[in-house]
Amino acid sequence: MRTGRIHEFLELVGETAKFRPTADDVTEAGGPATLTTLADGPAPELLVCVSGLTAGGGPHEFARLAAPLRGARRVAAVPVLGYGRGELLPATPEVALDWQAQGILAHAQDTPVVLFGHSGGALLAHRLAVRMTELGAPPAGLVLADVYPLDDPLMVEWNTELSEGVFDRVEQFVAMDDSRLTAMAWYGGLFWSGPAPDTRFPTLLLRASRPLREPADGRDWRSTWKSAGDVVDVPGDHFTMMADHAGTTARALHRWIGELPR
Repeated sequence: MRTGRIHEFLELVGETAKFRPTADDVTEAGGPATLTTLADGPAPELLVCVSGLTAGGGPHEFARLAAPLRGARRVAAVPVLGYGRGELLPATPEVALDWQAQGILAHAQDTPVVLFGHSGGALLAHRLAVRMTELGAPPAGLVLADVYPLDDPLMVEWNTELSEGVFDRVEQFVAMDDSRLTAMAWYGGLFWSGPAPDTRFPTLLLRASRPLREPADGRDWRSTWKSAGDVVDVPGDHFTMMADHAGTTARALHRWIGELPR
């Protein structure tokens, strides 16, 4: 990953992903997603963390975020279809989203759901919120942490820092394998474009307080989201806000959820 040829590598992985079998519906995928419980508590809303789309994504991403909420709030994480060994890839975005939505609703059992996502996982969380709303089960709220559109020029400028940050963390939590790499490439094509920011559910934007690197032209590097009714800056950069400063991030979102109308 340090050779500077990551784009060539991902193109190769993307071609390989096309040979994996796909599911045309949730039943063909083996049934809806199974969520991982990370914390329990009396707060009335269930916080569902949406796993990211990098090769190292998964429920483990949110262990440090959930830890301070134990005893205060139910927290669960929903995986992404196709990252597990033997899983099919979704043939369409709708299959991927319905697989997650059905799993979340079964896990929540009529409990109000607040979705959370970080980085690319925030883009997926937004798409999932839109899909759940279309299905007649809108989330009670949506929390997006340091989200950037895929075509944001900063994603190109920060490419080295983002790539190294992701891959340096992979082996800390999961073993890199073909399933994860090809799934990451598959979703890159599946979700390249997305719906416009939606105003049908309350949205909080959590922003990192430090850039990965100051932009060369000095422009504002901070995350933006048009439909965010509330914006809160938290300590750390794009990665450390979910690691070293996860406790502060958790308390900020917990406080916001507690102020939602019930």
